[in-house]
Amino acid sequence: MTDREPNQTSRRDFFSLFLSGVAIGMATPLGAAGRGARAFGFAGRSRPELHPDLQAAARRARTLGKPLLVVRIPALTPEQRHAIEEMNEWYGDPDEKQAEAPEWSPWPLAVERGERLGLVLRYADTETLAAIATTEIVCANDAEIREVLGWTSEEDQKRELPSGAMLLIDLEPRRVQSVCDELPTADPVLNADGSEIRWGWEDPQRNEAIANAREAASLFGRRLESAMFGDAEHAAARLDNHRRSLGNSTVDFESADSGSNTDVRRCAGLYFAKARSIEPKSDQAPWFERLAELARLSLVSSDLPGARWVETLGCGADYTHPREDDAPFGIDCGMGWVHPTRDRYLVFRHR
Repeated sequence: MTDREPNQTSRRDFFSLFLSGVAIGMATPLGAAGRGARAFGFAGRSRPELHPDLQAAARRARTLGKPLLVVRIPALTPEQRHAIEEMNEWYGDPDEKQAEAPEWSPWPLAVERGERLGLVLRYADTETLAAIATTEIVCANDAEIREVLGWTSEEDQKRELPSGAMLLIDLEPRRVQSVCDELPTADPVLNADGSEIRWGWEDPQRNEAIANAREAASLFGRRLESAMFGDAEHAAARLDNHRRSLGNSTVDFESADSGSNTDVRRCAGLYFAKARSIEPKSDQAPWFERLAELARLSLVSSDLPGARWVETLGCGADYTHPREDDAPFGIDCGMGWVHPTRDRYLVFRHR
């Protein structure tokens, strides 16, 4: 697994080039729909209004005693902010009413992290997906994370969040830890001369690409397991809090297919703990597969809180689950190439 594929010119590199050119008036669908730096929250607020998706996830986490698995929404770089400010000037008088920037925005770092998150969710093994199902997974920026934690006082503003692209947050007992510095990405598939394959994929090469994606997702699974269960005492405290929060609605699962899917989602931590206790380990498979399938339905076949699935055949892209009020964000130039495991990825909410 590599932190970044070498010699890759794909959509995130194209977006980088596009962003540098947008300040001099490059016409794109982004320009037509996105003309307001304010919409990206550049000024910021000390007490952000939490997005409804994040509010709902935090409420579920508190009510059910589940941890939050938070994917950090990357901040725009100063260069990107400056480019957007210049774009605003190019579009006309700042006193004139300007359209808002698109809520779901594919800036380069966000595209890269969204690709990696998409890879993890699509190619993770059954047990990793089952573990994710025991959490409330959301995508949020640092200001929103602080709001969820209640770090709102002037003194709290001096506290630093752990570094990393993904955080595991237990609300009771309170604990915030990093899962990984960055989400993993798959090793490239190479030609005989050592260059990365871009066009002309054959079945053996596609199979190698998928195997590399699964290996990368497996690496993430080990990191998540370490974060969730590496400290046995805290893992036990988390499970106890989950049980207390459920109260009289706790379900005693006698077999992998007992209880409704609603029961399993609500009591996912207890269901997962029961699965891990079963011997021999080969008998755990149907338990993990049920949780994993619920994770696929809620996280792969549906949008995430704070992120949306898109799909592409080139540098243009379309939402997997379109909405009536969607603004276009893809650049349909037809020049892009798509890796077999990156034809679907996630874009993050930026405001």
